[in-house]
Amino acid sequence: MILTDRLAYYQLQKTGCSHIEKLLLDYFQGTRIIPKHGRHDAIDIHPRLAFGSIRNPLDWYVSFWAFSCADTGGISARTAAPPSPESIFEKKSLRLKLMPVTPDDAALATHAAFESRRDPAFWKRLHKSSEDVGAFREWIVAIHANEHRYTAFDDFGHSGWFGQIGLFSYLSHFLFLKDPNILFSAPEPDQQPVALINTPFRVSAFVRTEALVDDLILVAKRANYALDKALISQLRASPKTNTSEREPNFLKYHSDETIGLIANLDGDLARLHGYSIARL
Repeated sequence: MILTDRLAYYQLQKTGCSHIEKLLLDYFQGTRIIPKHGRHDAIDIHPRLAFGSIRNPLDWYVSFWAFSCADTGGISARTAAPPSPESIFEKKSLRLKLMPVTPDDAALATHAAFESRRDPAFWKRLHKSSEDVGAFREWIVAIHANEHRYTAFDDFGHSGWFGQIGLFSYLSHFLFLKDPNILFSAPEPDQQPVALINTPFRVSAFVRTEALVDDLILVAKRANYALDKALISQLRASPKTNTSEREPNFLKYHSDETIGLIANLDGDLARLHGYSIARL
């Protein structure tokens, strides 16, 4: 989380958050960083305007996977490590510690059983090269398969909505919903994923990666920052940071199968932010 005098920014990885962080630190007074990997619900942000960042899910998955392939983040190191089922019971995982609902012993035992079957060689192959289109397509299906439900993020596998929402939607909701507890309750038999986007959010504005500077300017103006032409020019001229090394056209990585998968699992959230899950 990034706090300025008038803004509170919730950072969703691979949505331009490193660049937004740099812009806030460089050009907005009173900016300070709250540790990324902590619980933010207890932090008093009043009277700041809370906002988050978002991205086309089709592009986000490619970027997240490519970041993992580069061994600079993502999930490559964790998935390549030898299985460690005992670590599940010890709750060594940061993501388990961040869960608002502590899994019971039965849930942890199930998780540990899955962990004992995790194959590091399989994941090393899928994270070997960000130029391997086939590996990406296999990867995105794998992280949403029940047999790998805990692999991407431990808490994702514990979510009662696993199989109904994608990893992108899960991470977004975990960060942006006012009460993420809903993610760890089993949905009602007739409850659809669209119910999640109809619950209260802790943020009231979003910056889209595709229009990052323009949207950030709009958010800053909503928070009553006076941005003159010189400052706006500086914001626009600032070089991007922490970009993934991969083919810029994300659609080249996708197939009809992967687009259909994302449309099914992340379509509600995509439509909320004006994205179309289809070949352009």
